[in-house]
Amino acid sequence: MSNTWRRNVSKIILKKPPELMSSGLLYEYKAPKVSVTRYALLPTSNHGDEAITMNVNNLSTMEIYNCSHGLILCSNHYWSEKYRIINPLTTRKTSLPRSPHPSIDSFCATLIVDPDDLSYRVVLLITKYNYALVGIDVFSSKTGRWEESELTIVEGLFYFLIYKDEQAYFLKGALHVLVRKNDQGVLFIYDMGEKTARVIELPCEVSCYQCLGVSQGRLHLAAHDFVGGDEYQHLIWVLEEEDQWVLKHRLGPLGPLDHHLLAFHPDLDVIFFYRTRTKKDVHKILMYDLTNMEIKDVCTFHHRFNVRVNCIPISPTLVNPRKLVV
Repeated sequence: MSNTWRRNVSKIILKKPPELMSSGLLYEYKAPKVSVTRYALLPTSNHGDEAITMNVNNLSTMEIYNCSHGLILCSNHYWSEKYRIINPLTTRKTSLPRSPHPSIDSFCATLIVDPDDLSYRVVLLITKYNYALVGIDVFSSKTGRWEESELTIVEGLFYFLIYKDEQAYFLKGALHVLVRKNDQGVLFIYDMGEKTARVIELPCEVSCYQCLGVSQGRLHLAAHDFVGGDEYQHLIWVLEEEDQWVLKHRLGPLGPLDHHLLAFHPDLDVIFFYRTRTKKDVHKILMYDLTNMEIKDVCTFHHRFNVRVNCIPISPTLVNPRKLVV
């Protein structure tokens, strides 16, 4: 074997693997005068030397909305119309131009990253009059500008976000978000290309115990189903072709009502729960593996009082986040 051949083989074998975001959970909990943001690796992840954990030090004063391909969309707690894109690996951040609508009207913000050309869009669902949907603003990294679109109201009715911090999910070129129509919960779907909206009925009654999300390329919906007293079970549906909901899982009963639905993992068949504090003031975030029907602890934190918990699952992206320019 020649020395040249040995050098070439050594370069290939010893080449440092690309840095990729490891599968984990970005979570925050809030209480009076307390706001904490942390990142936890999932217990089922295979963490090697290439696993990178998020640097969340610069997120402690931010309102976090969502994550796409390693980039995080957030805003300042006190100036929510000042949206920022943060790359947690490089710690770089970009402030977007001020949106056309004031923060009091803009509650639902979504980040969409295109892995093909490394561009991104930020979509705001504009609400007025008790969170009624009235318009959509879209920022493009290609143009560096916001574009306003009026929202054509279907059948002349108003659609209201169920909560002011309701999350919208992007799938197959469209945004999906839970809304209310005449006190009935429906799924609002906005086609980004056609700029048209439509709604479909939900398979259950709307309540504060619901969770919408995209997992493994399909839209999922989870909700509580009370079976008597404080006992309940979780029902999980998948939206199939032709706008049909199909029941996928029936979990439980899980005992007293101390498990709150948080989010679906984008790539794994996993749903996250938050368990309220115990007698020792211990709070837990749990993951339920829907394939093996196993519950595992993701993280634990201590606080004297009940807190509001928000979490964003992070999956290994096909794009090296260091190549994403922000």
